[in-house]
Amino acid sequence: MHGPFEEQAARVAELVGKRPTQCPCETGHPTDREAVTGLLDEADSARKAGDIEALRGHLTRLLGPCPAAPTRAAVMRDIVKPPQKG
Repeated sequence: MHGPFEEQAARVAELVGKRPTQCPCETGHPTDREAVTGLLDEADSARKAGDIEALRGHLTRLLGPCPAAPTRAAVMRDIVKPPQKG
């Protein structure tokens, strides 16, 4: 199931052609494992500190619409793979 952010990213990608694997946005969405894990750590620190504005910014970079969202999603899936049953 795709939400509005994924749909928006897909529409943007259709307009610009082939989907990029690196973020072209001014926001700077992470698209590699090191950047994603670093931003997750920063978001966790902001959450623990109660810094809502910083947390909002980190979550926007992690989850906001981006033409490279499929690459970012694949990295995130790899990081948070559920444990194998059996």
